[in-house]
Amino acid sequence: MALSGCFVQSIHPFYTDAARIAMPQVFGEWDLQRAAGENVATNGIKPWTFSDGGKTNCTILVHDKENTPANISAVFFKVANRTYCDFTAGDPENTKLNAYWVWNLRAIHTVYQVDAKGDDLKLKPMDYEWFTKAVEKGEIKVPMIKEVGNDDALPLFTATPPEWEKILSKHGGTASAFSDQNSFVLKRRASPKQEGAKP
Repeated sequence: MALSGCFVQSIHPFYTDAARIAMPQVFGEWDLQRAAGENVATNGIKPWTFSDGGKTNCTILVHDKENTPANISAVFFKVANRTYCDFTAGDPENTKLNAYWVWNLRAIHTVYQVDAKGDDLKLKPMDYEWFTKAVEKGEIKVPMIKEVGNDDALPLFTATPPEWEKILSKHGGTASAFSDQNSFVLKRRASPKQEGAKP
């Protein structure tokens, strides 16, 4: 999901264990209507499947515009009465990975504000441009690391879960912090009606 644009990336989760919540209402199949703000409703993308992930809350089988599958691990949490979701890459889909490559891989967290109403689900990522400007102005103080020698690389933020929750509590209601511009909009896929089924 983060490949669709510039997203705020953290080495630590955006939530504490106390903030976690259950979201069984999102389980099932969802059709992607908008991806990172782009209308994709008629692109023939396979449905995204949200299922019980146990410890991680939810596992999402996602498909991109080429219908390439991937698993995303999701943890839902609440801060200041707003619902969020922390995403990390899940287990690879039908791919055998080189063990040496895996040793050098570390999960990166991204955060989305969640708006779930009936059969509609909207995931709004924290806006990278807004966040970095707030950091530059000193409105948000957050530790980070940058890749040496690569000025184009996105910074990796290293705030702790409690520090992230303070940021979300203070700025979660700011419209530009979680704008609709890069949102992912999904609609629940209706179960096929069985013709002639007895009531």
